[in-house]
Amino acid sequence: MPTGVLGIGDFQIVALIKNIARPVFRLMVRFGQFLLSALFCALKILLPEDFYLRARAYIADKACTECSIGGIKFHINHPISYFRAREYLKVEPDLIQWIEDTVDKDSVFYDVGANIGAYSIYVAKKGGRVVAFEPFADNYGLLNKNISINNLDGLISAFNIAVHDKTGTDVLFVSKFDPGGAIHTVAVNRGGSAFEEYRTVHHQSVLTFRLDDFVNGSDLPFPTHVKIDVDGNDHLVLDGMDGFMTDKRLKHIAIEVNPALRDIDRKIPTVMEKYGFQQITDKRYDNPRALSSQRAFNTYYKRVD
Repeated sequence: MPTGVLGIGDFQIVALIKNIARPVFRLMVRFGQFLLSALFCALKILLPEDFYLRARAYIADKACTECSIGGIKFHINHPISYFRAREYLKVEPDLIQWIEDTVDKDSVFYDVGANIGAYSIYVAKKGGRVVAFEPFADNYGLLNKNISINNLDGLISAFNIAVHDKTGTDVLFVSKFDPGGAIHTVAVNRGGSAFEEYRTVHHQSVLTFRLDDFVNGSDLPFPTHVKIDVDGNDHLVLDGMDGFMTDKRLKHIAIEVNPALRDIDRKIPTVMEKYGFQQITDKRYDNPRALSSQRAFNTYYKRVD
């Protein structure tokens, strides 16, 4: 198992420590928020409006920071983006294991639902070529920042589009404006592990592409790996790549499902078998967190024909 990835027992111990320390941490954070609010109130009273707004913008810019976790640099501008950075090795250890086992310098990895780019960058640092797709505007900006600070412009191409079952335009239902956040879905405001309806704060116009059309219309290399994690519309992404599913250059697919709650997800193994893929049942690709709940989880397929 890769360094930094926790097993089930380790995860339970860490959870216990977090439950003990969390109240103290939250008290410290709230005190810090109070001091910052007091500073802004004082500045608003003492300064002309233009100077006050410039001061706030300067402070907000300087408050952003960078951290290095697992050998990857992350630009941090929100608690959620820090969570994505801090937990990427722990939240989906199965995905890390799959990347370790199957990706090499000859791989072309299509990351559908890249978020802030943790797994895209992980693959690129192994020498793989990456094409990353992230439709949510806030995440896309942070994705590019993280690619830049890791000096991976030459290995990762990032696109602000939604991979879907049709090529055209549509609406991305944004659940909240948090950089690093998730649960933003195309065409419907239903998503997440249970594919439940959620409240939206914005309807972002978005370009959608069938992956077939994108691959055929670009000069980017053909994928050997495709990772699909789009908060509930994963099966639609699969529908949009049926034109090249029988191409033997495509070797591996990871797709997030919740067969306990959705009939359409239960049909995916049959669909994959039709295209010459077989599900990998290796226990190393089990996710301890998903096994303990009805959350969505990744399933992994390899070409066998």
